[in-house]
Amino acid sequence: HKAGKIRIAICHLDRKSKVSDIFKETQEERNVVIFEIAFTYNKEGYVKTPD
Repeated sequence: HKAGKIRIAICHLDRKSKVSDIFKETQEERNVVIFEIAFTYNKEGYVKTPD
């Protein structure tokens, strides 16, 4: 992707290691802003904020 482009990685917490690999790849690129949105669901199906 081009420098300066915003990349958003969305995943479940159990796949966070995969997202970390994406971040590691982009750390070598300059002028890249990355947002990580990690989420999980409780038994009722509602979005729960990670502790």
